Amino acid sequence: MALFEFEIDLNFEIRYNTHDFQTPQKLWTTQSLEFWAIPLDHTIPCCGFLAIKSEGVRKIKKSTIQSLNLSVSQIKQLKAGLDATGEEGVVYEATALTYKKPAEKILAFISDSRPLDNNLELLKEVHYIFHESTFLDADSHRAEFTGHSTAREAGQFAQHIQAKNLLLGHFSPRYPHPNLFISEASPYCSNVLAMQDGQRIDLKI
Repeated sequence: MALFEFEIDLNFEIRYNTHDFQTPQKLWTTQSLEFWAIPLDHTIPCCGFLAIKSEGVRKIKKSTIQSLNLSVSQIKQLKAGLDATGEEGVVYEATALTYKKPAEKILAFISDSRPLDNNLELLKEVHYIFHESTFLDADSHRAEFTGHSTAREAGQFAQHIQAKNLLLGHFSPRYPHPNLFISEASPYCSNVLAMQDGQRIDLKI
């Protein structure tokens, strides 16, 4: 067997994150987003993902500070969560004059997997969930055997975690039309969309 070696220059850094496929793990964060890996239930170890819009910097309660004549530096302190000291030692408390928007779970991505029965609180009230629905309910025995889900199970799972939108995909080619999957999942979630390979949608949060 011939072996080939080659070098390539990349203009970005590759970071490797090891994962035990047993517990949720925060992979990385930015100033406004968190990305988690979530263990799935398949015939081989694999994980899904969850994107969370984090709280970010604190917001000023404008109606509360209008009469205080705070300086720009004091406002920056408050937004950073730090108390600010004014004239004559008056202390302006960050918790009283600012607030934080709650974190929002934007997108959960559940690829090859049976419906999950753990870590549900982490996924609760997500705006969008992509959940594989390889089979229809008539082939539920095959879904269980191969470690996949039916459209009905995906709909029930979305209902269980109170997801606002359900995106279905990973359809077996044995079925003639993706609308069959929508029909099966719709009784459990009011907003269901069948995704096709390469399709893009705007996540309206």
